Amino acid sequence: MRAVLCSALLLAACNASDSSKVDPAAAADAPGPSSFDRCDSPAGTAALTVSNGTLGPTYARVYAGGVSAGGGDSGPTPPTLELVLLFTNDDLAIANDVTACISHDTTHCAATSLIVRSTFATGAAVGTHDATIENAGGTVSVTGALAVGTYQDPFATPTNPTGHVVGELHVASTTNTTSPGVALDGTFDHTFCESLLESVL
Repeated sequence: MRAVLCSALLLAACNASDSSKVDPAAAADAPGPSSFDRCDSPAGTAALTVSNGTLGPTYARVYAGGVSAGGGDSGPTPPTLELVLLFTNDDLAIANDVTACISHDTTHCAATSLIVRSTFATGAAVGTHDATIENAGGTVSVTGALAVGTYQDPFATPTNPTGHVVGELHVASTTNTTSPGVALDGTFDHTFCESLLESVL
């Protein structure tokens, strides 16, 4: 079906009197990024304060994703989730931009954006867990406590397929050795970004 449609489109383009011109009406009707390609995070989904001269000092957005592992023959038992949170002030509407920032590519996000990772058993998400925190620029790396207060599993919630996570992040500067002088405190509350979720059996 797609091959027939593409052939029809190409034939129409070849028969056009002036194929170099773009039809404004057609351009206006062209579909934008699909919902899977988008990763919206309004300001106010996070309220994180950082006491360190090279970071923040505040972050107002969080993008939530994660990797679910287990449930298959070779995965961990019980299944685990690596929760991945990106704290930033940048409006990264395109999911690929969020993924790039998490991978320390600062083309579309500030180098001060914070990447938080924490792994826990899926059935024990609510509670306090160890977390690692790095900035996108790769100059700061600390450990802290991630307290999850509300968790709706995005991999097992039919009524809310994107899931939801609410919690707090805390890093005490006195416990840091790799990046002394960094202290973080704040909250976050947002749905998961569908394109930032991965399941590994």
